[in-house]
Amino acid sequence: MGAFCCSGCCAHWPSSWRTRGRAGARSCCAPASGSVRGRPRRTLLAGGACVAGAGTAAAALAASPAAMLAGVVVAGLGTSVCAPTILSLAGDRSAPELRASSISVVTTLGYGGFVLGPAAVGLTASATSLRTAFYGVGVVAAALAIASLAVLPSGRASHDSAETAPGAPG
Repeated sequence: MGAFCCSGCCAHWPSSWRTRGRAGARSCCAPASGSVRGRPRRTLLAGGACVAGAGTAAAALAASPAAMLAGVVVAGLGTSVCAPTILSLAGDRSAPELRASSISVVTTLGYGGFVLGPAAVGLTASATSLRTAFYGVGVVAAALAIASLAVLPSGRASHDSAETAPGAPG
């Protein structure tokens, strides 16, 4: 949910800084996912979350709309890796007969974050400032990085899925 929350915030909130459109940030995110094939998922998730957090912090610190958009592009590059990695983990870590259900639950929760994240940023920005709200998104990204390092196994085992999945036929 955290990755989708960061993605939703980066997709919806740059317009409040009077920038022109979000197509640039979105189009910059697509190439990142193709260059990470074969990497351990723990590394992808933690690295992507760290990049998303750094980009969000840069957006929060930005003094101009152009600098803020650059931070959002960096955050988008980070989240572009997280969402597909989370979905693949949901499928690979489930027994074959439960994969579709697992992926649908993770997708539903993820898109819940995509919808609720921008609303949370708006409420926080109304109560404090947009900078503070973006720092909050950075905290969510940092929490995702820490959680992925704490929960996922290190090395190739986190990438080789079906053989190590709990409940998978051995």
